[in-house]
Amino acid sequence: MTALSRRPLRTMPPEPSTSKAANIMRHLWLLAAASFLAIPAAVDAQQSAIRDGLPLPAISVSGDAFFADSRPWLPAGVNIIGLLAARPSDVGAAAMYDRATAHFSPETLEDAQAFGANVVRFQASQPRLDPQFPDYVPDYLDRVVQGVREAQQVGLIPIISMQWEKGTGVLGLSSMPDTATACAWTQIAPSFAQDRGLVYEPFNEPNLPAAAKGEPMNLLRRWQGAPPLRDPLGQLAYSAHPHPTLGQPAAPAGWDERFGTFALTYPVLITEWIMDSGLFCQPDAAQVARNLLDYSLEHRIGFIAWTFNASGSLVTDFQGDPTTYQDFHCGPGNGGSRQIFQTRFLQRMP
Repeated sequence: MTALSRRPLRTMPPEPSTSKAANIMRHLWLLAAASFLAIPAAVDAQQSAIRDGLPLPAISVSGDAFFADSRPWLPAGVNIIGLLAARPSDVGAAAMYDRATAHFSPETLEDAQAFGANVVRFQASQPRLDPQFPDYVPDYLDRVVQGVREAQQVGLIPIISMQWEKGTGVLGLSSMPDTATACAWTQIAPSFAQDRGLVYEPFNEPNLPAAAKGEPMNLLRRWQGAPPLRDPLGQLAYSAHPHPTLGQPAAPAGWDERFGTFALTYPVLITEWIMDSGLFCQPDAAQVARNLLDYSLEHRIGFIAWTFNASGSLVTDFQGDPTTYQDFHCGPGNGGSRQIFQTRFLQRMP
């Protein structure tokens, strides 16, 4: 689970009083006790993104559920990291993102849709979008917008997640949202001001500095004491990242405590989950994966797996060959969750 705690931000840039982008920014920065998703405000449906001559559904939430237009909707899909790298980087952790960017194309999105996804989560680079940052890339915004539109054209609902970690190719960024985060969103927001066919994740995996952690942070990680959402427009939801080897539970009782019981009342979406033989390996990965996927379906918690266009978790290579848990053992390149995610979740959705 990703946790976001209230903390003062530095002085925000001035907001034009009549700007639709400014209105979206004010909405995005409603603070909640956990990491959250935000959905652009209601607009004329004729101004929504178009697929095959028809508008994409407007995404909203009510109670504990997501809706596409007026129909209940369970988000299910994949992360695609082909938009994060704005330029080649010498930061070691960014190499995977550089390769994913080089291999990203509209065909990647078509393959994700054919796989059974109805949503795709993109990460966007905060420092490359921030005009005040020394390594700002002026044409990077256009590439992000183009990728989002291409996803919508094949019928996928995009989630744009603001990324600050090593994958951006920049080290030393704040692990909590700040003025730079707001500046980056100010760049993105106008491009989608009239569009409800997408979702925003304002900050990926916010992480309080060690000195600020303790019992308050422990309570947030269990989602106890998270404030009710004051959300009359139906535009806010919580997100979780239940990676099992990051102090997260790997069984239903722990999921109840961390996010499942909370999801009985509030809308929750798992926006990132890895279960392969590398980074988050567990010897019983196949069984843990089955249990979590079944649990999410039973609780009607949407699920977005990591990642569709980088080797290891869902695919073995950039040709998209699927991973399985056959002959699984820990160690890079020895199995992943694509096959079980498709058969255990995507093909069983209501």
